[in-house]
Formats: sequence, C-alpha cells, structure tokens
Amino acid sequence: MRVETVQIMMKWPLYGAAIALLALGGCQRQAEKTATETKPQEVAQTRSTTAPTPTDQNADDPSKATVDDGAMKQIKGAMDQKIPARVFAVKPGRDLGYSPAPKTESPDLGDNVDTALTQVKEGLVSGEMTESSSDGQLRGAYQFKIRSSEVFDIEWYRADSGATMNRLVADGKRRGHFDGEKWQTKANPKSKRKLSRMTAAQVEEWLSDPVMSGFDVYRNGVQSWGALFRALRQGVGGFQSQVETRQVTVNKEQRSLYRLTAKRGGASPAEVEFVIDGEKYYPLTIRVNKKRSDGTDYKFLWTGNWSFGGKHDDREFVIPIQ
Repeated sequence: MRVETVQIMMKWPLYGAAIALLALGGCQRQAEKTATETKPQEVAQTRSTTAPTPTDQNADDPSKATVDDGAMKQIKGAMDQKIPARVFAVKPGRDLGYSPAPKTESPDLGDNVDTALTQVKEGLVSGEMTESSSDGQLRGAYQFKIRSSEVFDIEWYRADSGATMNRLVADGKRRGHFDGEKWQTKANPKSKRKLSRMTAAQVEEWLSDPVMSGFDVYRNGVQSWGALFRALRQGVGGFQSQVETRQVTVNKEQRSLYRLTAKRGGASPAEVEFVIDGEKYYPLTIRVNKKRSDGTDYKFLWTGNWSFGGKHDDREFVIPIQ
C-alpha cells in the first residue's frame, strides 16, 4: 500500500493530518510549534516507558506498540512544561480565513460528529493533548486505534494523576480501563444512547473533561456532540456562539472545515473552540478555556489527525486481565 505522507511512517495513508494542521491556523500554528517542538503525528507512533519522542527507535513499527501492565505504569506525558498561554487562545475566525457558515449547512453539525464516531472502521487517530490547570501543566502524544465502536484502544492523559497515561481497551466483548496504576474491566454498554439535550450542568461537565466526554461513545455508548452543540447555540450556560466555515485544499481537492466557537463572560468566563472536518465530520481540534467551580483556570487543547487504509493487529485490543 502506498504511503501518502512521510509524517506518519506507517502503512496508514494519511486522511486528516493535513486538515488538522490547517485547522490550527495562523497564530495557533506558531503556538503548536512553540508548545510541542514537533508535530503530533511525528511523535505518537509508539508506546514506550518514557514520553514518546521523535527519536524513538520503534516509532515506525506498530508491532512494538503493545506493552505489558508493568510498562504501562511508567508511561507519562511531560509535566511542568512552561506552555505559553497563546497555545490555548481562540483566534478570531476572520484572522484564520473563516466566514459565517450558512444556517442551512450547520444545524446537524454535532449530530454528524456523533454518527461519524460510531462508524469509524480501522482508523488511527494521533495527536497531542495539552492541559494547564491547578493540577499542573502537561502535554502528551496519544493514539486512538479504532477497529469499530466496539473494538478499540484509546489513550489519554490527566494532569490530576501526574500525566500518567490512561487507556481504554475494548475487544468486542468487554472493556478494560487502565488508570495509571491498575486495570479494571466492565461489560460493554447494552446499546448506544444519543443525548437530545443538555442542561447547563451537563455542558460544564462535558467541557471539564473533553476527551472522555467527546469520545464517551466508546466508553459508555453515549453520543453527546449533537446535544452539546445545540446547547451552546441555544445559549445554555450563558454562552454566545457562532459557526464558521472555510475551504482548504487537501490532495488537490477542495473541502470544508467547520468551526464552532462559544464564549461567555461574567463571574465564570469561558471560551471554547471546535474544528470539524466538513466531509467526514471527524473532530480535529477541541480547545477549552474556563473557570472551574473553585475559581481556578482550566485550559485544554486536543488535536487529532485521522488516518485510514491499514488494518490493526488483534494484539492491540487485548485486555491483560480476566
């Protein structure tokens, strides 16, 4: 199979990395360079017992990506980084080439993301998540290996656990969660559940844990993007929002990006940004800046590069406990 980019260095043709990098836009591109030094897709190709770096010897060998429980305990993102505030800044759309999206194009944007996430087949998502909060500052490269909505391996980091990697694995029969210390298993959700609406409290909960909320369809079978986007656009929680679009060129083809931003002031200010691919409706960027209930700042950035065309090894989805 022909590899379409040298950035991923795997058998997977690149679908979304070029779009994701374009989605960062202007100042965010510079912020990405400052905060990460290397592009996420160049550092997220392997698990190791230290934070992944571009010089990892196994970076291009997916067969080396499965490690045992003992090694998993040592995998961490990088804590105590001096991450510039501009990494988390939400730029005005006009500065990035966006214009208001016609209302006829955007009503179902979140629902389309929900559908897209349930229909992923043999997908690889790589990128970085970056956090600055009272728990500390972290950045870490991750991978989502998704065979289907019932078989997957998802990684993420949390500053409140010292940036130890969490891992959620499903083998089609059950799910296993590694919390940085131990594995626990639970049964698969009996069915998918699509939220139709969100309260202000639910919006706050979603924005306080964007990775687990945004990909909760894999954890608990809950589809929440449509409800979140409707809530933000309807002003739930005091937000004012807008949806914008821009055209980008990928592999000599024109395609659309959609960008939903929402902001509120007052005693609990917040600003959020979501960038969505307008063809496949995969999320490319999640950016959250808000006050926590204790008055401290919470800043978060997730970027995702979506790749397809390969096939995951069954070993990627082994849960190491009975």
